[in-house]
Amino acid sequence: AEARAGFPAAVAAYRRVLGYRLMGLDDNACYALSLIGIMAELFDTNAYKRGGKDGAEYVRKRAAEILALPLSKRLDEAIKLDSELIDRNINCGGAADMLACAIFIDKLCRFTDRRQ
Repeated sequence: AEARAGFPAAVAAYRRVLGYRLMGLDDNACYALSLIGIMAELFDTNAYKRGGKDGAEYVRKRAAEILALPLSKRLDEAIKLDSELIDRNINCGGAADMLACAIFIDKLCRFTDRRQ
C-alpha cells in the first residue's frame, strides 16, 4: 500500500526531519524522532506479526505519547521505548524501512543542493 501510494510515510518522515533540523537538532536526533513519528502513524506489519494486534497498537500508542512530550524529553523516551520493544520482541521493520527511504530522500536533496 505504501509503494502504491508513493511512500507517504517516508515523505512525511522527511518533512519531520526538516522540521527537527530547523529546531537545531543534529541528524541522528532528527532521524530518531522522525522514526517515532512513523511508528505513531504507520500500520507496521512487522510489529503486528511479532506482537499481534495488541503489540502493534502498543507501538502506535507509545510513539504518539512520546510525540506529545516536550521536545527535550522525546529522545530519552524513545530510548525507553526501544528497550520496551526489545523486551516484548516487537520489531518495527516497516517503520525502519520508511525511515531509510526518508534518509535517502534527505541525503539526495542535500547532495543535489550542493551541486547547484
